[in-house]
Amino acid sequence: QVALGMSSIPLSQALNGVYHSDSKCWYFTRFKQSSNTIRYVGGTAESLWAYCEGQDRAISLTAEDYIGTSKNPKIVTLHLEGGGGEHVHEHYLLFQSDRDTSGTLEASTMNLFATRLPTVPELYSGNNGGAYRMTRVIPLTQVSCQFNGMSLQEYSVSPSPEEGHNRFTIILRIGADLYRWNGDLQSVLQNNQPQSTRSNLPPPTLLPIKVYSDFHEQQERLLPVMSSIDANSMDAFDNAVTMKPSTLIGVRGQLFVAPVISRSELDDDDYEDDALLDHDTYNGAGMNMPLRRYRVAPGTMNGGMVRVLTASHVPMPQEEDETIRRLAVVLATYSTSEEEEEPAEQGFYLIEIHADAAPSFVDPTKHEPFTAIGSVTDGGLGSVYANTVSVSPCGRRLAWSDTDGRICVTTLPFYSANNETTTTTNATSTTKIHVLKSTTVQQHPLVGTRE
Repeated sequence: QVALGMSSIPLSQALNGVYHSDSKCWYFTRFKQSSNTIRYVGGTAESLWAYCEGQDRAISLTAEDYIGTSKNPKIVTLHLEGGGGEHVHEHYLLFQSDRDTSGTLEASTMNLFATRLPTVPELYSGNNGGAYRMTRVIPLTQVSCQFNGMSLQEYSVSPSPEEGHNRFTIILRIGADLYRWNGDLQSVLQNNQPQSTRSNLPPPTLLPIKVYSDFHEQQERLLPVMSSIDANSMDAFDNAVTMKPSTLIGVRGQLFVAPVISRSELDDDDYEDDALLDHDTYNGAGMNMPLRRYRVAPGTMNGGMVRVLTASHVPMPQEEDETIRRLAVVLATYSTSEEEEEPAEQGFYLIEIHADAAPSFVDPTKHEPFTAIGSVTDGGLGSVYANTVSVSPCGRRLAWSDTDGRICVTTLPFYSANNETTTTTNATSTTKIHVLKSTTVQQHPLVGTRE
């Protein structure tokens, strides 16, 4: 049976530290900075101190020569051979500090430094006016130069005997990444060059750490839609599959088809006209299936490159009784170029909106606008008021007004499917835009907007 003992250390302001068993001394960080200010200089700046057992006071290691931050001490020991073949141990103290690596003692960004570990007589000899001063501080990193001004957040050091004699592994945390220090610690510590000539330290190597997880910040968030606020367009058409009306809704830059649901499904006993809208499911064997809601465009999450501004159903009186295909004209901002410098322009597109149609705008090469894009001065569509877009009852004419005060009309192109799974507008050239006169016969001005 082993009893674990605990003894107190007479240090009231020690934050963290390391114990050296040979000299029986504690090396610790005193104070805790009262803010997160970088290059802090003040009364609570973190500094390194030493306390040896049996002594009556702690000794400052860094406060006398540098008034900035020095913290997080760790000890490494080099095992060397003396001139007579005896084993010699050299001890060094590693610590973080925001002092300049060139030795000017000016505040910079946080880096890793090393200095020779003082002996007990050196600490308490009372030389230099009763205060200890580091004779040689060795910079081990130049993080600010190699990482665009970033600081060393923390580090760890451990022996690596499998890599050779006096080999150590130093891991650095810089920003949100971990790096491995690439220098030879023994040669750097035993190099007698002055501090100001120590430059071009090798940059640390990024550790290839991969974390596989369903991070909550990367999960899709489903925000409830408030149709009165989020819907920017709405139209109705007859669904050839369910033989019931459906709605074409533009919400948050996307286009959806939703069924018309009766109040009887909502269990509203006060609604008196349930008989008008009492067909809520499919017929026949699918009578227990709920009506389907699906997205029409854009078909992929493409980072906002496609944004539907408005959409209107295109009537096809000659075809709607013979086919399930339904079409819509869409005003959208879309870039058909994969170049990031190419801006997205407004354009009119013809797309399929029936239930078994392929989602639109999946491939930029599969959808081309049937109107010229660009500014009005260049002969393009310009900027359209989305709430003015209107399709004629025959499904052949499209009218709108724009920010230049024009009222424009064009003829919708004929539409065909390339194959069974992918659809595209068959217009090989853009349609001609006709601009109406700016005044009536009575010379009354025509304004290209409406309330």
